[in-house]
Amino acid sequence: MKIYIGNTGTLRHHKVMREHNWGNLHLANAFRMPKRGISWVLDNGAYSNWIHKKPFDDTAFRESLIKIEKCISIPDFIVCPDIVTGGYDSLKFSLKWLNEIPAGYPVYLAVQDGMQPDVISQYIELFDGLFIGGSLGWKLKTAADWIKLAHKYNKKAHIGKVGTFKRLVWAKNIGADSIDSSTFVQARKGKEFGRIHAALSQTALY
Repeated sequence: MKIYIGNTGTLRHHKVMREHNWGNLHLANAFRMPKRGISWVLDNGAYSNWIHKKPFDDTAFRESLIKIEKCISIPDFIVCPDIVTGGYDSLKFSLKWLNEIPAGYPVYLAVQDGMQPDVISQYIELFDGLFIGGSLGWKLKTAADWIKLAHKYNKKAHIGKVGTFKRLVWAKNIGADSIDSSTFVQARKGKEFGRIHAALSQTALY
């Protein structure tokens, strides 16, 4: 299972990411040029806007699409713009934005509270994978079903905002292909950071 952590400028974190094949998650509204040798994904920033009670920053997302053309590597995937907890309004929003993302980049559809796998199966071939977003309770309840759907169509499934180590192990056990978390960046003390690496290694997460 691939692990992506929030973007960081810390050299220590870059070293760890290279050693363990972790990646960076870059927010569209705080985009930094990816570092050489570190894989990365582009998050559209909708969740960050939602947390701060702001509308989706479409300007920042469009600007990030221009910036990635100058990057030394392409993203592992781009999260298509979505509406957090928005149900099928989010699906309509994503389908509208899909044509604005340049060809050649893998694009994931963010599934949200209220969506059902049998409906999304009608659209899944338009995307390269699923990004399991939404509220925490809905995510914990439905993630396994979304992973099963993605794998049925030979797509990958990513779970967003997997904050704790317990939930990280849960994500691995239900078959997630990748997750993102800021917990590892927040663990700033060397010993604490080391314990996380050791625990991850023991559970064979990568």
